[in-house]
Amino acid sequence: MSAFIVGSISYKYGLLIEGSSSVEFLHKKVTPMMFSDYCLAVRDCSTAQYSAKVQEITTYILEHLPSELTVNQLAELFFLNVSSLSRKFKNETGFSVTEFINFHRIKLAQYYLSQENRSITEVAYLVGYNDSNYFCRMFKKVTSITPSQYLKNVRTEGMLI
Repeated sequence: MSAFIVGSISYKYGLLIEGSSSVEFLHKKVTPMMFSDYCLAVRDCSTAQYSAKVQEITTYILEHLPSELTVNQLAELFFLNVSSLSRKFKNETGFSVTEFINFHRIKLAQYYLSQENRSITEVAYLVGYNDSNYFCRMFKKVTSITPSQYLKNVRTEGMLI
């Protein structure tokens, strides 16, 4: 699993624990959320069922999410032709390379939006999108809500999503 994702979960819950006013809140609310988030992260980032080559590629993608990532670049980097890489990746992960990148960029964006007081445009750039409108479309495609709605939900619930 990506060290960034583990670090993100750790940071997120460290802040909640630090700001908590009661142990009861931690036991009833934070502990189940922390357990769930970590389990989901392990599931979402697990590469154990993939071939060695697809494991290498997914690990590279997860470690370089904010960077420019294209199928052509990945094919060249991993000494595969584009169609072979695309077919193998889709067969093993169930995602196209682009879908995989977008899914994980949006998960990272959710973290930034729920943790830090940054604009949607800034978060778009932080996770690798140069166009905030495209970021908003991808966010909605992956989560079924817009980044603005996500922020509203985070603020309304007073908890991290």
